[in-house]
Amino acid sequence: MQRSDVVWWSAAGSLLAGFVACSLDLDEALLAKGDAGADSSLGGSSGAGGGASGGNGGTGGKILDSGGACDANAECETDGGCVEGRCSGGTCVYELCPVSTACTARACDTTTAVNACKAPEAFTFRAGTVTLPDAVGCSGVPGRCVAAIDDYVFVGTTSGLNAWRVLSPLAPEPVNVQSPSFAITRMVAIDNRLFILGPASAGKLSIAWIDVPSDPLATDLTINSAGVNFSDTYAAAYPAAQDRMFLVQNDTLFPAAYLPHPLTSQTTVTLYPSAGLVSGASVVAASGTRLLAYLVDTSLGVYEPQLGFITAAGTSSAQAGALQAQTFEAPNSLSAHHFTSGYDGSVLWTTNRIEGAAGSQETTGVVLRWPVIGSSGSIDAGAEVVLASFNPTGVNAALAGPSAVITPTLALATVAYPPDPQQTLVRSVSRSGSTLTLGSETPPPVLPFPPSQIGVAANRRYGFVLTPPSQSPTTATTLHIFAPGC
Repeated sequence: MQRSDVVWWSAAGSLLAGFVACSLDLDEALLAKGDAGADSSLGGSSGAGGGASGGNGGTGGKILDSGGACDANAECETDGGCVEGRCSGGTCVYELCPVSTACTARACDTTTAVNACKAPEAFTFRAGTVTLPDAVGCSGVPGRCVAAIDDYVFVGTTSGLNAWRVLSPLAPEPVNVQSPSFAITRMVAIDNRLFILGPASAGKLSIAWIDVPSDPLATDLTINSAGVNFSDTYAAAYPAAQDRMFLVQNDTLFPAAYLPHPLTSQTTVTLYPSAGLVSGASVVAASGTRLLAYLVDTSLGVYEPQLGFITAAGTSSAQAGALQAQTFEAPNSLSAHHFTSGYDGSVLWTTNRIEGAAGSQETTGVVLRWPVIGSSGSIDAGAEVVLASFNPTGVNAALAGPSAVITPTLALATVAYPPDPQQTLVRSVSRSGSTLTLGSETPPPVLPFPPSQIGVAANRRYGFVLTPPSQSPTTATTLHIFAPGC
């Protein structure tokens, strides 16, 4: 089983005091009721590079602590509940409902007096679904109303905010969360925080946020909100460093704000221009404290894409650097691109593959690139993987779909389905160094909506696709759960 990211108990929990050899005397509240006091900032599997699809298929388990030395599993026993110990490499490891077989998972049953992990259940790449009775919120735009952090996934609908904890994709557990007091217009997931944006009016912008709870078994989430002073407009919102976010206006110099935190009703949000931005360039993504600018130069008859960073973005010191020309061609219309800002500062880019001599270029497929790795990574867009091939069509055909970073080496991607571009093909992509590899999903699942009508998110363990209700075919608002590697 792929080792998950280690998540240490907070000192305030004091649950590790009194460690003796490999015997863990976990708090009864954690084992029975989940009152842990843990910092669960990075749940789920870390993913594997290379291979067919690069993931361990969400094999379950969240490492909560590593203890002392051991020789056998029996030395790492707990008193029961959803936290289980095992001996791994001579060290006790304590996990939340672990499994030993890929593409299986166990949910934690919190409905009984004493919590217990359910029996393992096997799943495939298309792992599960959740249907919702209401229409998608955010003015009906799924891409703005689905987001995920840690083990949780959120969907905004016309009736408010919905949330689930997903240890097993076959048994998503509804979570109690209060809806914000305003209509949801957009959601932005950062590493440990979900921002929920509302309307801007009368010089105020409504913002709510939810932090990853300290209790890894929490089924009640706390929401905070503020009406900040904001007398401007914005067109895009991106995750930023330090669990903060950017607001960006669609203007010549793309003014941006790097929102402080915490927010209060006295907070004033100011947009600062991206000084030095080349005329014609657009802001398309964010990476840490930087924004990513994009431009296609067609002056020589070729479609040469250029990328560059705006440093200290959203502040009075914002400065655009030189754009770097790439060695391939790309569409000159932003409608043929999807840039995704990952929670870790990575950037994904799905777009058309352009072939042919100058003046006769055509789209022959859609590729995914990983041009920025991490919040301090440089730009390198040379590596690509073909998501789907198409009969030659126009350069700016809208075929690319949204994507999401699951782990630093694993992503979920979508693309128009070649036999019928009004449907969407869902794929996984893994990264090993600079090599990108398409998943081995057979056959790849197809959703009956075009890429422009779906939303995509990920929570370090699974990928999610939100589709709207429809009369033809008759479907409800649906959250589709995908497990790369399965």
